[in-house]
Amino acid sequence: MKIGITTFITACAAALALSAIHPLAAADIPSQELYLADSPLALDRAVETALSANRSIRSADLTAESAAKKLAEVKSRFGLSLKLNGNYQRVESSSKLAFPLSYYEVAPVNISGSDMFAISNPVPKIQLIEYSLNPEWQHTGDLNVVKPVFTFGKKEKAVSAARKGKDIAALDSKLARINLAAEVKALFHGAILAGEAVKLLESSVSRSESHMKDVVELFNSGLGIKLDVIRSEVELQSAKEKLATARKNLTLAMRALANIVGMPYEKELKITDRDAFENIELAPLDYYLALAASNRPEFEQIRKGRDAANLAAELEKNKPTVAFAGQWSFHSRGSMFSPQDSWRAVLAVEYPFFDQGLASAKSAQARLRADDLDLKMDDLSNGVKIQTEAAYLQIIEAKARLETSRIILSAAEEGYRIASLSYKEGFATQLDVIDAEHNLTSAGLNFASAKRDYETAKAGLASACGLVGFDKRPD
Repeated sequence: MKIGITTFITACAAALALSAIHPLAAADIPSQELYLADSPLALDRAVETALSANRSIRSADLTAESAAKKLAEVKSRFGLSLKLNGNYQRVESSSKLAFPLSYYEVAPVNISGSDMFAISNPVPKIQLIEYSLNPEWQHTGDLNVVKPVFTFGKKEKAVSAARKGKDIAALDSKLARINLAAEVKALFHGAILAGEAVKLLESSVSRSESHMKDVVELFNSGLGIKLDVIRSEVELQSAKEKLATARKNLTLAMRALANIVGMPYEKELKITDRDAFENIELAPLDYYLALAASNRPEFEQIRKGRDAANLAAELEKNKPTVAFAGQWSFHSRGSMFSPQDSWRAVLAVEYPFFDQGLASAKSAQARLRADDLDLKMDDLSNGVKIQTEAAYLQIIEAKARLETSRIILSAAEEGYRIASLSYKEGFATQLDVIDAEHNLTSAGLNFASAKRDYETAKAGLASACGLVGFDKRPD
Protein backbone atom coordinates (compact mmCIF):
# COMPACT_ATOMS: atom_id res chain seq x y z
CA MET A 1 0.00 0.00 0.00
CA LYS A 2 1.44 3.36 -1.02
CA ILE A 3 0.80 6.45 1.07
CA GLY A 4 1.36 10.11 0.30
CA ILE A 5 3.78 12.19 2.35
CA THR A 6 1.15 14.69 3.48
CA THR A 7 -1.34 11.95 4.37
CA PHE A 8 1.35 10.09 6.30
CA ILE A 9 2.36 13.13 8.36
CA THR A 10 -1.26 14.11 9.05
CA ALA A 11 -2.08 10.61 10.30
CA CYS A 12 0.97 10.60 12.56
CA ALA A 13 -0.01 13.97 14.02
CA ALA A 14 -3.56 12.82 14.82
CA ALA A 15 -2.40 9.57 16.43
CA LEU A 16 0.28 11.27 18.49
CA ALA A 17 -2.08 13.99 19.70
CA LEU A 18 -4.40 11.31 21.08
CA SER A 19 -1.65 9.23 22.64
CA ALA A 20 -0.04 12.24 24.30
CA ILE A 21 -3.10 12.78 26.49
CA HIS A 22 -3.70 9.14 27.36
CA PRO A 23 -5.43 9.04 30.77
CA LEU A 24 -3.52 5.99 31.99
CA ALA A 25 -0.12 7.63 31.97
CA ALA A 26 2.60 6.36 34.25
CA ALA A 27 3.46 7.91 37.57
CA ASP A 28 6.87 9.45 38.11
CA ILE A 29 9.37 6.67 38.71
CA PRO A 30 11.96 6.84 41.49
CA SER A 31 15.08 8.93 40.99
CA GLN A 32 17.30 5.87 40.54
CA GLU A 33 15.42 5.13 37.31
CA LEU A 34 16.19 8.50 35.74
CA TYR A 35 19.29 7.15 34.03
CA LEU A 36 16.93 6.17 31.21
CA ALA A 37 17.14 9.77 30.02
CA ASP A 38 20.93 9.54 29.73
CA SER A 39 21.13 6.31 27.75
CA PRO A 40 18.96 5.00 24.90
CA LEU A 41 15.88 3.11 26.01
CA ALA A 42 15.30 -0.25 24.31
CA LEU A 43 11.85 -1.71 23.69
CA ASP A 44 12.04 -4.44 26.34
CA ARG A 45 13.19 -1.94 28.95
CA ALA A 46 10.39 0.45 28.00
CA VAL A 47 7.78 -2.27 28.55
CA GLU A 48 9.38 -3.38 31.82
CA THR A 49 9.54 0.18 33.15
CA ALA A 50 5.93 0.94 32.23
CA LEU A 51 4.67 -2.27 33.85
CA SER A 52 6.36 -1.31 37.11
CA ALA A 53 5.47 2.40 37.19
CA ASN A 54 2.27 3.00 35.23
CA ARG A 55 -0.62 4.45 37.23
CA SER A 56 -3.22 2.22 35.59
CA ILE A 57 -1.28 -0.82 36.82
CA ARG A 58 -1.00 0.63 40.30
CA SER A 59 -4.73 1.35 40.29
CA ALA A 60 -5.52 -2.23 39.24
CA ASP A 61 -3.20 -3.59 41.94
CA LEU A 62 -4.87 -1.42 44.58
CA THR A 63 -8.26 -2.73 43.47
CA ALA A 64 -6.97 -6.29 43.78
CA GLU A 65 -5.61 -5.53 47.25
CA SER A 66 -8.96 -4.04 48.24
CA ALA A 67 -10.71 -7.22 47.06
CA ALA A 68 -8.34 -9.27 49.23
CA LYS A 69 -9.26 -7.10 52.23
CA LYS A 70 -12.92 -7.62 51.37
CA LEU A 71 -12.37 -11.37 51.62
CA ALA A 72 -10.84 -10.90 55.07
CA GLU A 73 -13.84 -8.76 56.04
CA VAL A 74 -16.30 -11.48 55.02
CA LYS A 75 -14.39 -14.10 57.00
CA SER A 76 -14.36 -11.86 60.07
CA ARG A 77 -18.10 -11.29 59.81
CA PHE A 78 -18.70 -14.93 60.74
CA GLY A 79 -15.98 -15.12 63.39
CA LEU A 80 -15.81 -14.38 67.11
CA SER A 81 -16.60 -10.76 68.01
CA LEU A 82 -15.57 -9.12 71.30
CA LYS A 83 -16.65 -5.60 72.20
CA LEU A 84 -15.93 -3.69 75.40
CA ASN A 85 -17.96 -0.63 76.41
CA GLY A 86 -17.18 1.42 79.49
CA ASN A 87 -17.19 4.86 81.06
CA TYR A 88 -15.76 6.62 84.07
CA GLN A 89 -17.49 9.79 85.25
CA ARG A 90 -17.79 12.27 88.09
CA VAL A 91 -21.22 13.29 89.39
CA GLU A 92 -21.28 16.78 90.88
CA SER A 93 -24.74 16.38 92.45
CA SER A 94 -25.32 12.83 93.57
CA SER A 95 -28.82 11.47 93.09
CA LYS A 96 -30.60 10.18 96.16
CA LEU A 97 -33.60 7.96 96.77
CA ALA A 98 -35.71 8.77 99.89
CA PHE A 99 -38.01 6.28 101.64
CA PRO A 100 -40.61 7.49 104.21
CA LEU A 101 -40.47 5.55 107.49
CA SER A 102 -43.30 5.91 110.06
CA TYR A 103 -42.93 4.89 113.71
CA TYR A 104 -44.45 5.49 117.15
CA GLU A 105 -42.70 6.79 120.23
CA VAL A 106 -42.63 4.32 123.13
CA ALA A 107 -41.76 4.69 126.80
CA PRO A 108 -41.18 2.23 129.69
CA VAL A 109 -44.21 1.66 131.94
CA ASN A 110 -45.00 -0.61 134.92
CA ILE A 111 -48.22 -2.44 134.67
CA SER A 112 -49.24 -4.76 137.48
CA GLY A 113 -45.69 -4.90 138.69
CA SER A 114 -44.28 -5.74 135.25
CA ASP A 115 -41.94 -3.41 133.37
CA MET A 116 -42.73 -3.06 129.66
CA PHE A 117 -42.84 -0.53 126.83
CA ALA A 118 -45.96 1.14 125.56
CA ILE A 119 -46.82 3.77 122.97
CA SER A 120 -46.44 7.10 124.60
CA ASN A 121 -47.87 9.16 121.73
CA PRO A 122 -50.71 7.87 119.55
CA VAL A 123 -49.65 10.14 116.66
CA PRO A 124 -47.03 8.39 114.47
CA LYS A 125 -43.84 10.18 113.51
CA ILE A 126 -42.48 10.25 109.91
CA GLN A 127 -38.76 10.07 109.02
CA LEU A 128 -37.11 9.95 105.55
CA ILE A 129 -34.37 7.41 104.89
CA GLU A 130 -32.06 8.53 102.05
CA TYR A 131 -30.09 6.22 99.76
CA SER A 132 -27.34 7.61 97.50
CA LEU A 133 -27.86 6.25 94.00
CA ASN A 134 -24.61 7.60 92.48
CA PRO A 135 -21.31 7.99 94.22
CA GLU A 136 -19.25 11.09 93.44
CA TRP A 137 -17.01 9.01 91.12
CA GLN A 138 -18.43 6.00 89.30
CA HIS A 139 -17.61 3.60 86.47
CA THR A 140 -19.56 1.08 84.43
CA GLY A 141 -18.62 -1.39 81.71
CA ASP A 142 -19.94 -4.15 79.47
CA LEU A 143 -18.08 -6.97 77.73
CA ASN A 144 -20.07 -8.42 74.82
CA VAL A 145 -19.26 -11.68 73.04
CA VAL A 146 -20.98 -12.75 69.78
CA LYS A 147 -20.22 -15.85 67.72
CA PRO A 148 -22.36 -17.29 64.91
CA VAL A 149 -22.71 -21.00 65.60
CA PHE A 150 -24.75 -22.39 62.71
CA THR A 151 -25.13 -20.44 59.44
CA PHE A 152 -26.50 -23.29 57.29
CA GLY A 153 -24.04 -22.65 54.45
CA LYS A 154 -24.11 -18.85 54.49
CA LYS A 155 -20.55 -18.51 55.74
CA GLU A 156 -19.06 -20.89 53.17
CA LYS A 157 -20.96 -19.30 50.27
CA ALA A 158 -20.17 -15.74 51.34
CA VAL A 159 -16.46 -16.52 51.69
CA SER A 160 -16.44 -18.31 48.34
CA ALA A 161 -18.17 -15.36 46.62
CA ALA A 162 -15.66 -12.91 48.13
CA ARG A 163 -12.81 -15.13 46.96
CA LYS A 164 -14.26 -15.04 43.43
CA GLY A 165 -14.27 -11.25 43.62
CA LYS A 166 -10.64 -11.28 44.71
CA ASP A 167 -9.70 -13.51 41.78
CA ILE A 168 -11.60 -11.29 39.33
CA ALA A 169 -9.71 -8.22 40.58
CA ALA A 170 -6.40 -10.06 40.15
CA LEU A 171 -7.39 -10.93 36.57
CA ASP A 172 -8.19 -7.25 35.97
CA SER A 173 -4.63 -6.45 36.99
CA LYS A 174 -3.30 -9.08 34.59
CA LEU A 175 -5.45 -7.74 31.76
CA ALA A 176 -4.24 -4.19 32.44
CA ARG A 177 -0.64 -5.38 32.07
CA ILE A 178 -1.37 -7.13 28.77
CA ASN A 179 -3.08 -4.04 27.32
CA LEU A 180 -0.38 -1.70 28.61
CA ALA A 181 2.42 -3.78 27.06
CA ALA A 182 0.70 -3.63 23.66
CA GLU A 183 0.19 0.12 24.00
CA VAL A 184 3.80 0.77 25.00
CA LYS A 185 5.01 -1.22 22.00
CA ALA A 186 2.72 0.74 19.68
CA LEU A 187 3.96 4.07 21.06
CA PHE A 188 7.59 2.91 20.96
CA HIS A 189 7.40 1.88 17.32
CA GLY A 190 5.40 5.03 16.58
CA ALA A 191 8.29 7.07 17.99
CA ILE A 192 10.79 5.11 15.89
CA LEU A 193 8.61 5.71 12.81
CA ALA A 194 8.46 9.44 13.61
CA GLY A 195 12.26 9.48 13.87
CA GLU A 196 12.58 7.68 10.54
CA ALA A 197 10.22 10.22 8.98
CA VAL A 198 12.44 13.07 10.18
CA LYS A 199 15.54 11.41 8.70
CA LEU A 200 13.80 10.73 5.38
CA LEU A 201 12.51 14.29 5.11
CA GLU A 202 15.91 15.69 6.06
CA SER A 203 17.33 13.68 3.18
CA SER A 204 14.53 14.98 0.97
CA VAL A 205 15.41 18.59 1.88
CA SER A 206 19.08 17.87 1.21
CA ARG A 207 18.30 16.39 -2.21
CA SER A 208 16.00 19.30 -3.03
CA GLU A 209 18.72 21.78 -2.10
CA SER A 210 21.24 19.92 -4.25
CA HIS A 211 18.81 19.80 -7.16
CA MET A 212 18.00 23.49 -6.68
CA LYS A 213 21.69 24.24 -7.01
CA ASP A 214 21.91 22.24 -10.25
CA VAL A 215 18.83 23.99 -11.67
CA VAL A 216 20.21 27.45 -10.87
CA GLU A 217 23.56 26.57 -12.47
CA LEU A 218 21.82 25.39 -15.65
CA PHE A 219 19.67 28.52 -15.71
CA ASN A 220 22.68 30.79 -15.23
CA SER A 221 24.50 28.98 -18.03
CA GLY A 222 21.54 29.52 -20.37
CA LEU A 223 20.64 25.84 -20.56
CA GLY A 224 17.66 26.01 -18.20
CA ILE A 225 14.44 27.95 -17.90
CA LYS A 226 13.11 30.19 -15.14
CA LEU A 227 10.10 27.90 -14.61
CA ASP A 228 12.42 25.09 -13.50
CA VAL A 229 13.99 27.40 -10.92
CA ILE A 230 10.56 28.33 -9.57
CA ARG A 231 9.48 24.70 -9.40
CA SER A 232 12.66 23.74 -7.58
CA GLU A 233 12.17 26.53 -5.05
CA VAL A 234 8.56 25.47 -4.42
CA GLU A 235 9.59 21.83 -3.93
CA LEU A 236 12.38 22.84 -1.53
CA GLN A 237 10.09 24.96 0.64
CA SER A 238 7.43 22.24 0.60
CA ALA A 239 10.01 19.70 1.78
CA LYS A 240 11.10 22.03 4.60
CA GLU A 241 7.48 22.49 5.67
CA LYS A 242 6.95 18.74 5.82
CA LEU A 243 10.19 18.36 7.77
CA ALA A 244 8.98 20.88 10.38
CA THR A 245 5.75 18.90 10.78
CA ALA A 246 7.70 15.64 11.10
CA ARG A 247 9.92 17.13 13.82
CA LYS A 248 6.84 18.25 15.73
CA ASN A 249 5.40 14.74 15.45
CA LEU A 250 8.66 13.25 16.71
CA THR A 251 8.61 15.53 19.76
CA LEU A 252 5.01 14.55 20.54
CA ALA A 253 5.79 10.87 20.02
CA MET A 254 8.71 11.01 22.45
CA ARG A 255 6.59 12.90 24.99
CA ALA A 256 3.82 10.32 24.77
CA LEU A 257 6.26 7.43 25.17
CA ALA A 258 8.09 9.10 28.07
CA ASN A 259 4.76 9.78 29.75
CA ILE A 260 3.54 6.19 29.61
CA VAL A 261 6.84 4.66 30.78
CA GLY A 262 7.09 7.10 33.69
CA MET A 263 9.79 9.54 32.63
CA PRO A 264 9.46 13.05 34.12
CA TYR A 265 8.40 15.70 31.63
CA GLU A 266 11.61 17.67 32.17
CA LYS A 267 13.83 14.75 31.14
CA GLU A 268 14.74 14.06 27.53
CA LEU A 269 14.02 10.50 26.47
CA LYS A 270 16.30 8.68 24.06
CA ILE A 271 15.37 5.39 22.45
CA THR A 272 17.15 2.80 20.36
CA ASP A 273 15.71 0.42 17.79
CA ARG A 274 18.16 -2.27 18.89
CA ASP A 275 16.23 -5.57 19.08
CA ALA A 276 13.06 -3.64 18.24
CA PHE A 277 12.51 -5.39 14.89
CA GLU A 278 12.57 -9.15 14.62
CA ASN A 279 10.82 -11.54 12.28
CA ILE A 280 8.82 -14.38 13.77
CA GLU A 281 7.81 -17.63 12.18
CA LEU A 282 4.07 -17.89 12.54
CA ALA A 283 2.46 -21.08 13.76
CA PRO A 284 -0.88 -22.14 12.23
CA LEU A 285 -3.84 -19.95 13.14
CA ASP A 286 -5.45 -22.73 15.20
CA TYR A 287 -2.49 -22.64 17.57
CA TYR A 288 -3.08 -18.98 18.40
CA LEU A 289 -6.83 -19.48 18.71
CA ALA A 290 -6.21 -22.22 21.29
CA LEU A 291 -3.64 -20.02 23.03
CA ALA A 292 -6.13 -17.17 23.28
CA ALA A 293 -8.87 -19.47 24.58
CA SER A 294 -6.63 -20.69 27.39
CA ASN A 295 -4.84 -17.44 28.28
CA ARG A 296 -7.28 -14.56 27.91
CA PRO A 297 -8.16 -13.32 31.43
CA GLU A 298 -11.65 -12.31 30.33
CA PHE A 299 -12.76 -15.94 30.03
CA GLU A 300 -11.79 -16.72 33.60
CA GLN A 301 -13.34 -13.45 34.76
CA ILE A 302 -16.70 -14.39 33.28
CA ARG A 303 -16.53 -17.91 34.73
CA LYS A 304 -15.76 -16.59 38.19
CA GLY A 305 -18.36 -13.85 37.83
CA ARG A 306 -20.97 -16.45 36.92
CA ASP A 307 -20.01 -18.57 39.93
CA ALA A 308 -20.20 -15.50 42.17
CA ALA A 309 -23.68 -14.69 40.83
CA ASN A 310 -24.88 -18.23 41.56
CA LEU A 311 -23.47 -17.99 45.08
CA ALA A 312 -25.23 -14.65 45.53
CA ALA A 313 -28.49 -16.31 44.48
CA GLU A 314 -28.05 -18.88 47.25
CA LEU A 315 -27.12 -16.23 49.81
CA GLU A 316 -30.29 -14.26 49.10
CA LYS A 317 -32.48 -17.20 50.12
CA ASN A 318 -34.08 -17.13 53.56
CA LYS A 319 -32.16 -19.45 55.86
CA PRO A 320 -31.97 -19.71 59.65
CA THR A 321 -29.03 -18.48 61.67
CA VAL A 322 -28.01 -19.57 65.16
CA ALA A 323 -25.63 -17.37 67.15
CA PHE A 324 -24.28 -17.27 70.69
CA ALA A 325 -24.17 -13.97 72.55
CA GLY A 326 -22.83 -13.26 76.02
CA GLN A 327 -22.54 -10.13 78.17
CA TRP A 328 -20.75 -9.36 81.41
CA SER A 329 -21.60 -6.03 83.06
CA PHE A 330 -19.69 -4.47 85.93
CA HIS A 331 -20.42 -1.28 87.90
CA SER A 332 -18.70 0.73 90.59
CA ARG A 333 -21.42 -0.29 93.06
CA GLY A 334 -24.62 -2.25 93.15
CA SER A 335 -28.02 -1.40 94.50
CA MET A 336 -31.11 -3.04 95.80
CA PHE A 337 -32.37 -3.07 92.17
CA SER A 338 -29.34 -4.61 90.46
CA PRO A 339 -26.18 -6.31 91.61
CA GLN A 340 -22.78 -4.73 91.21
CA ASP A 341 -21.74 -7.30 88.55
CA SER A 342 -23.95 -9.40 86.28
CA TRP A 343 -23.73 -11.63 83.21
CA ARG A 344 -26.01 -13.22 80.69
CA ALA A 345 -25.73 -15.83 77.93
CA VAL A 346 -28.08 -16.02 74.96
CA LEU A 347 -28.51 -18.53 72.15
CA ALA A 348 -30.30 -16.55 69.43
CA VAL A 349 -32.14 -18.14 66.51
CA GLU A 350 -33.25 -16.07 63.51
CA TYR A 351 -35.34 -17.38 60.64
CA PRO A 352 -37.00 -14.89 58.26
CA PHE A 353 -39.72 -17.19 56.96
CA PHE A 354 -41.94 -14.52 55.35
CA ASP A 355 -40.83 -11.32 53.59
CA GLN A 356 -43.39 -10.74 50.84
CA GLY A 357 -41.13 -12.54 48.32
CA LEU A 358 -38.19 -10.13 48.75
CA ALA A 359 -35.52 -12.83 49.14
CA SER A 360 -36.94 -14.82 46.25
CA ALA A 361 -36.84 -11.78 43.96
CA LYS A 362 -33.22 -10.99 44.88
CA SER A 363 -32.22 -14.60 44.32
CA ALA A 364 -33.90 -14.59 40.91
CA GLN A 365 -32.03 -11.42 39.94
CA ALA A 366 -28.72 -13.06 40.79
CA ARG A 367 -29.65 -16.11 38.70
CA LEU A 368 -30.46 -13.84 35.76
CA ARG A 369 -27.06 -12.16 36.09
CA ALA A 370 -25.46 -15.59 35.87
CA ASP A 371 -27.49 -16.38 32.72
CA ASP A 372 -26.45 -13.04 31.23
CA LEU A 373 -22.80 -13.88 31.82
CA ASP A 374 -23.32 -17.16 29.96
CA LEU A 375 -24.46 -15.14 26.94
CA LYS A 376 -21.48 -12.81 27.29
CA MET A 377 -19.18 -15.83 27.31
CA ASP A 378 -20.43 -16.81 23.85
CA ASP A 379 -19.95 -13.26 22.55
CA LEU A 380 -16.48 -13.06 24.09
CA SER A 381 -15.46 -16.37 22.54
CA ASN A 382 -16.44 -15.21 19.06
CA GLY A 383 -14.91 -11.78 19.59
CA VAL A 384 -11.57 -13.20 20.73
CA LYS A 385 -11.44 -15.51 17.72
CA ILE A 386 -12.09 -12.60 15.36
CA GLN A 387 -9.53 -10.40 17.14
CA THR A 388 -6.90 -13.14 17.06
CA GLU A 389 -7.47 -13.93 13.40
CA ALA A 390 -7.40 -10.23 12.50
CA ALA A 391 -4.05 -9.77 14.27
CA TYR A 392 -2.74 -12.93 12.61
CA LEU A 393 -3.72 -11.68 9.15
CA GLN A 394 -2.29 -8.24 9.89
CA ILE A 395 1.10 -9.84 10.53
CA ILE A 396 0.91 -11.65 7.20
CA GLU A 397 -0.14 -8.46 5.42
CA ALA A 398 2.53 -6.34 7.13
CA LYS A 399 5.22 -8.89 6.31
CA ALA A 400 4.20 -8.87 2.66
CA ARG A 401 4.21 -5.07 2.65
CA LEU A 402 7.63 -5.12 4.27
CA GLU A 403 9.05 -7.20 1.44
CA THR A 404 7.39 -5.25 -1.36
CA SER A 405 8.18 -1.85 0.15
CA ARG A 406 11.85 -2.84 0.47
CA ILE A 407 11.94 -3.65 -3.25
CA ILE A 408 10.06 -0.45 -4.11
CA LEU A 409 12.48 1.60 -2.00
CA SER A 410 15.47 0.11 -3.79
CA ALA A 411 13.87 0.85 -7.15
CA ALA A 412 12.97 4.40 -6.09
CA GLU A 413 16.56 5.08 -5.02
CA GLU A 414 17.83 3.92 -8.39
CA GLY A 415 15.10 5.88 -10.17
CA TYR A 416 16.06 9.10 -8.43
CA ARG A 417 19.73 8.55 -9.20
CA ILE A 418 18.97 8.05 -12.90
CA ALA A 419 16.54 10.99 -13.08
CA SER A 420 19.02 13.34 -11.39
CA LEU A 421 21.90 12.36 -13.68
CA SER A 422 19.67 12.45 -16.76
CA TYR A 423 18.49 15.96 -15.90
CA LYS A 424 22.07 17.19 -15.66
CA GLU A 425 22.79 15.63 -19.06
CA GLY A 426 19.62 17.07 -20.58
CA PHE A 427 17.84 13.75 -21.06
CA ALA A 428 15.18 14.28 -18.35
CA THR A 429 12.90 17.13 -17.40
CA GLN A 430 12.44 18.97 -14.13
CA LEU A 431 9.16 17.12 -13.56
CA ASP A 432 10.96 13.78 -13.91
CA VAL A 433 13.29 14.71 -11.06
CA ILE A 434 10.44 15.98 -8.88
CA ASP A 435 8.43 12.79 -9.46
CA ALA A 436 11.48 10.66 -8.68
CA GLU A 437 12.05 12.64 -5.47
CA HIS A 438 8.43 12.18 -4.38
CA ASN A 439 8.58 8.47 -5.17
CA LEU A 440 11.79 8.04 -3.17
CA THR A 441 10.47 9.85 -0.10
CA SER A 442 7.12 8.03 -0.23
CA ALA A 443 8.88 4.68 -0.66
CA GLY A 444 11.04 5.38 2.38
CA LEU A 445 8.02 6.34 4.47
CA ASN A 446 6.12 3.26 3.30
CA PHE A 447 9.02 1.01 4.24
CA ALA A 448 9.28 2.59 7.71
CA SER A 449 5.50 2.37 8.12
CA ALA A 450 5.53 -1.31 7.11
CA LYS A 451 8.13 -2.07 9.78
CA ARG A 452 6.04 -0.27 12.38
CA ASP A 453 2.87 -2.06 11.28
CA TYR A 454 4.60 -5.44 11.42
CA GLU A 455 5.79 -4.93 15.00
CA THR A 456 2.44 -3.46 16.05
CA ALA A 457 0.67 -6.47 14.55
CA LYS A 458 2.97 -8.78 16.53
CA ALA A 459 2.08 -6.92 19.72
CA GLY A 460 -1.60 -7.12 18.77
CA LEU A 461 -1.41 -10.89 18.28
CA ALA A 462 0.32 -11.34 21.64
CA SER A 463 -2.35 -9.21 23.31
CA ALA A 464 -5.12 -11.17 21.57
CA CYS A 465 -3.58 -14.38 22.93
CA GLY A 466 -3.49 -12.99 26.47
CA LEU A 467 0.29 -12.56 26.54
CA VAL A 468 2.56 -9.60 27.20
CA GLY A 469 4.55 -10.56 24.11
CA PHE A 470 6.45 -13.21 22.18
CA ASP A 471 9.23 -12.86 19.66
CA LYS A 472 9.58 -16.35 18.28
CA ARG A 473 7.28 -19.14 17.26
CA PRO A 474 6.41 -21.13 20.40
CA ASP A 475 7.37 -24.78 20.54
